Amino acid sequence: MKEENILENVNARSKELFEALDALRANPKIAPVVLDVRGQGLMVAVEFASPVGTGPFRDASAPAKLASCVAQKRMEKAYSMLIRRRARTSISQADLAKGCAVFAEAVEEVVKEG
Repeated sequence: MKEENILENVNARSKELFEALDALRANPKIAPVVLDVRGQGLMVAVEFASPVGTGPFRDASAPAKLASCVAQKRMEKAYSMLIRRRARTSISQADLAKGCAVFAEAVEEVVKEG
C-alpha cells in the first residue's frame, strides 16, 4: 500500500482551503456577510452575519438563515461528491478544489437570492 504522507497532505490542502476561503471573502458582494474564517488544518469554520439579533454578528443586509441556506444548497450541489467516498485518509487537490468551488457557488447564490 502506498504511503499517503497524511501530514504533508493536510498542510498543503489546508493552505489551499484557506486561500480559497480568503478569495471568497475578498469578493465585495460576499465580504459583508462572511465575518470570519478560522480553524486549523482541514477543520475550518466560516462565520456568517445574521439579519436578526444584536451585536457584531448582525447585518440587516444578510439573507435570512444564511448558513442553513448555504448548507442546503451546498448539499444539493455536492451530493455526488459525498457518495464517492473512497477508503483513504487524505483528500486530493482536485477534490478540495471542487469542494471549495461548490461552497463558493452556494454562498454566492444564496447572497444573490437574498
